[in-house]
Amino acid sequence: MAYLDRNSPWLIPLLMSLILLTTPALTEMLGIQIALPKWLSIAGAILGFFLAGLSSMFVDAVSARIVRLVGTGLGIAMIAAAIFH
Repeated sequence: MAYLDRNSPWLIPLLMSLILLTTPALTEMLGIQIALPKWLSIAGAILGFFLAGLSSMFVDAVSARIVRLVGTGLGIAMIAAAIFH
């Protein structure tokens, strides 16, 4: 079984989230005006990251386990930073 076949359930939402996060910066660099509010891009990225993490729980691959570990660590760090900041 190929890598993308095994990991596509969590890779596709992750890539969509990264595209949504980088779209405002890329359009600003290129001088293109889009009519989407900035919060919509961030909300879509958050939803995509959530779906990627949720989908990685059902994939039995080493890369999915790494994503779960890193994602959990970053989530805990972000919560701690929000509480203690």
